[in-house]
Amino acid sequence: MMSVIPVLSEAYEFTRMETREAPLAHFLIKIESFSLLGTFGIDKYETREFVAGDYKWKICLHPKGNGEGAGRYVSIFLHCIEPKSSVKACYTIWVKNQISDEHNKGTETDWFSASDTDWGWPSFVEIATINDPKNGFIVNDSCLLDIEISILAVSQ
Repeated sequence: MMSVIPVLSEAYEFTRMETREAPLAHFLIKIESFSLLGTFGIDKYETREFVAGDYKWKICLHPKGNGEGAGRYVSIFLHCIEPKSSVKACYTIWVKNQISDEHNKGTETDWFSASDTDWGWPSFVEIATINDPKNGFIVNDSCLLDIEISILAVSQ
């Protein structure tokens, strides 16, 4: 159940603030042999399942893009596996730069349900950018994805 906490604002008026339904979950996923995705024509890479807020999730990465990002961008989506109810999640996905503090990041808040199990970015990062060794997104043929998920609400 979501709780509402009164917060004193600078104008000394009470405002409402949403809190999380479940604690923030954090995952680091390493995709090894990243170049083989393109070599073997793999259009979609799916991570193993992970659990956040009593829901099962996975990341779906399209190395050649998907939808409006096809051919120019790497597409990344968060997928809720068989949601038992509608769930509102705030999530952030980073493609980590392994040689500097730079990164490519996306943050969204979406409702996941039986009819809407995937949300994310068809144009997350340009294919040329992620594949350029000087950018640090692929080191030793490995790519790191950093994911944070917070469940904000659940609706039956």
